[in-house]
Amino acid sequence: MRNARSKGSKVKDIIIYIIVVLVVIAIGGFFAFFTNGFTGDFKTFYVSMGDVNILSNTGGYVLDWDSPLTIDVKYTFGALSKEVSGYDIQIVPNQDNDFAFLVDDEPYSFSAIGDCTKAFEIARDETSFTIYYTSMQDVLDKMYEDSKVTIDKKEIDFEKDQFTVIVTSYNGESSICIGFRLADSIIDKVTLSEEVIEF
Repeated sequence: MRNARSKGSKVKDIIIYIIVVLVVIAIGGFFAFFTNGFTGDFKTFYVSMGDVNILSNTGGYVLDWDSPLTIDVKYTFGALSKEVSGYDIQIVPNQDNDFAFLVDDEPYSFSAIGDCTKAFEIARDETSFTIYYTSMQDVLDKMYEDSKVTIDKKEIDFEKDQFTVIVTSYNGESSICIGFRLADSIIDKVTLSEEVIEF
C-alpha cells in the first residue's frame, strides 16, 4: 500500500510540476508578446491587419483597387472593461516622400498639406476600420476642392510609403503609425457618361 501511495504521490507531484512550468511559460510568452520580446514597455493597445498583430510603428503596406486596408483595433484588457474601447484615426503625408505639385499654377509641397483624412473613404466600425483606394490626384483634389490641382506622376515615388495612418487609443495615451502607399495606376479616375448607349 505504501509503495502504491508513494508512486501515486510522485505522479501527482510530476503533474503539478508540469502544470507550473506550463503556466510560467504561458506567462512569459504573454509578457514577451506585449513587450515586443521584452524590448519595450508593456502594450495595452495594439492593432492587427489580417493575422498580423502590430504593437509598434510599421509600414510598407499597399492600398490598391482590390486591396483595401482593414485595421482591427485591440486592447489587451479590453474584455475586462466596457470603457476600454474606441479609437481615433488620422491620415497624414509621409514626410520622407515629398514632391511638388501645382494648385492654380502655384507650387505646393506634399509634405506640407497636413491632415488629409477627409480625402479618403473610410468605413468605421466599433473595433475596426477600412481605408479604400483612391488616387493621389483625387486626394489632392479633395484637399483643394475649389482649385485646379496639377501633379506630375513622375515626381512621385510609388515605391515608398506616401501616407501614414495614425491610430490612437480611446484615451489618447497610445498611438500606432502605419505607413502605406497608393498603388500606381495609369488610369486615376473613370468617369461614366450619362448618355444612353443604343444598340
